[in-house]
Amino acid sequence: MSNGRKRTTQSDVARLAGVSPAVVSAVIRGKGSHNIRVGDDTRLRVLEAMKQLNYVPDVVAQTLAGGKRRIIGLFSFEPVFPKEQNDFFRPFLLGVEKAAEANGYDLMLFTSVPVSGGRKRIYQQGINRLGLADGVILLGRNPPIDDLVRLEDEGFPFVYIGRKDAPDRTLSYVAADYRRATLEVIEHLHQLGHRRIAYLGEPQPIERHRDREAGYSNALQQGLVEANAEFRLRLAASDITDDVVSELLERSISAVVVEDIEQAEALYAQLANRGIAVPTDFSIGLLGEPDAPSQLNLDWSGFTIPREEMGYQAFISLLARLERKIAHSATQITLPCSFRTGATVGPERVTATPTYQSGV
Repeated sequence: MSNGRKRTTQSDVARLAGVSPAVVSAVIRGKGSHNIRVGDDTRLRVLEAMKQLNYVPDVVAQTLAGGKRRIIGLFSFEPVFPKEQNDFFRPFLLGVEKAAEANGYDLMLFTSVPVSGGRKRIYQQGINRLGLADGVILLGRNPPIDDLVRLEDEGFPFVYIGRKDAPDRTLSYVAADYRRATLEVIEHLHQLGHRRIAYLGEPQPIERHRDREAGYSNALQQGLVEANAEFRLRLAASDITDDVVSELLERSISAVVVEDIEQAEALYAQLANRGIAVPTDFSIGLLGEPDAPSQLNLDWSGFTIPREEMGYQAFISLLARLERKIAHSATQITLPCSFRTGATVGPERVTATPTYQSGV
């Protein structure tokens, strides 16, 4: 979509920096080209010229005659883009691919951005390489929020897979309804006779964790958990020790809902050390599904995240922003999860409390 302005070119950058267009091209690629070697001073001069001219590299647009390119970008903040067949992110990508095929768009995978601080960043030295695409779908567990804010401020169309909040900003995303899904898990526990249910979460919660805990709060408000049995813990898996199990038993807790697979497995192992069987003596509900094959390979009770549908709807949401010219209008979509009965939740024991072996 043209805004009536003359597009800044590499030649413009080259003139301002006092170098050749070939040098500018080499700087953009981040390495020398054939016999071209770029010194640090020259490279910094070119980058400064690009900033002054607000130049965004767009090699695709140079080969097409204006207008939209019908290319949607895919960018993961993970250090290595998921490739395994059973990777947690794969269904998201399948959903995006299906939507792209159905709407006649190509997908561009951005993989060359360097890793900084254990995760990829969109902006490298002030340059946004995502401008090669009409818009972009972002995914990853914990993206740098300042990158998303800057994209939003620049009016660059994007949709993030997962709920993501920013101060004084409304960001576009497609997320799962973890609050309602958590409530459904606790409703199932309540139907099985559990009234004293604890919550175990990540030590540093972000949006998806807080949504789950909101479901636990809703369960308390609805009387699904006894008010005097409310118990919330935020611990790393390594901190789930025999003492934690002792405190749960002292409080007569009969079930725990857990945010993360590593925590769930750590709790399961500590219970097993005491001779406490899951789900015969104690129930564990996993608030989601394993990110990858887990060590115990159990059929966890909990819910399934609509990952493929989230990917599909993320593309459709982005397409709406592009084709309806509403790039500055954020869209937020929340999709329901599917309850999974599993094999780690059972009826509350109504017999006398069993004699447990003390932990060693």
